[in-house]
Order: sequence, then structure tokens, then C-alpha cells
Amino acid sequence: MVKTKQGKRGESPTININGYYGWQNWSRFPDGVDAYEWMLGKADADINQFGNTNISAKELDKWNQRTEYGYKSFNWRDFIIQGNAPQSNFNASVSGGSERTNYYLSVTRFDQTSVFSDEFEFNRTNVQSNITTDITDKLTVGMQIKGRIENRENPGVPGGDDYWQPRFALFRNRPTERPYANDNPDYPANIKNIETN
Repeated sequence: MVKTKQGKRGESPTININGYYGWQNWSRFPDGVDAYEWMLGKADADINQFGNTNISAKELDKWNQRTEYGYKSFNWRDFIIQGNAPQSNFNASVSGGSERTNYYLSVTRFDQTSVFSDEFEFNRTNVQSNITTDITDKLTVGMQIKGRIENRENPGVPGGDDYWQPRFALFRNRPTERPYANDNPDYPANIKNIETN
């Protein structure tokens, strides 16, 4: 049996406010290899499987130096995982009563942003209210109201899982690949504006 919170008879109004605000971070999740380590592993795999590789020592040295354009490693973890994702919870309640009536009202707001950037958000508002009053010595009337509103925002992966797909991408995406052409994040939006002669 669940007993809901109630005010006390003959008690002056009591107001309670509490909450917290914090940040979420991944503390234990493996890092992927960099581009040089990935290319070195690919060359070893080629030699083990085929007896040779088309990755030259000169090319491996370029990946190791990381200075030449096109031979720089890309860190997908830093790109996908956003640190210090905020999370907050705040509650306000009031309770009290007279000789014949007691009441309680509470409102709670919870907001959470995922470490996968602000594309993933969860918000919830809870409301709880109850009032009881003695109409006569033998008749008591009461009313309880409980409600919750939730909102989830995520980009949606058709036929997939919004939560695990970004995690798998940390290891599925090669450190030799980059998310944008020419490292320009506006490229997909601007491609339609390119004038052709």
C-alpha cells in the first residue's frame, strides 16, 4: 500500500524547496586507437592474411607524424561525447491544515541532457496534490491529483537504437575518417549554395 504525503491538521503552512544541479561525464569507457595505430594494425592484418600490404613504411610514417593534411588522426570520442552534460532536479512543496482540513501540493521538475550532446534530452514534470476535509464528524471528503508530463528528444535512428548506436560509432568509425568533407561542418548545408559555371 502506497501512502501519499499529506499535511497535518492544525499546522501552519510549511514550504519546502530543494534541488540539485550537476554534470554527467563518462568516467569508464575505453578509448579507441589513433590513426597510426589503426593503420599499423591494418598493415599487420594484411601481411598475416595475404602475405603483403599496400601500406608503405613512408605512408605509416606520415600517419605517425600527424602533420600532413590527410594524415591526421580524428578522435571520434571527443566528437561524439560531450563532457559536462547537465542534469537537474528541483522540487517545491507546501503542506499544512486547519482543524478540519489538511492539504499537500508538490511540483518536481527534472531535466537531463545526454553526454551525446544536446540532441538527446529528457524532461519530466511531476505534480502531486491532495486535500482532505471533514464535512461533519462522520463525513470526510478528500481528493488526490497526480500527474506527470515527460518529453524525450533524440534524433531517431530508423530501425536502430538511439542510445547504443552512438556508442558503437566510437569503434565503428575509423580514426582515418572524418565526419565532414574538408573538415567543414557547414559543408552539407552549403553544398546547395555552390554556384556552377
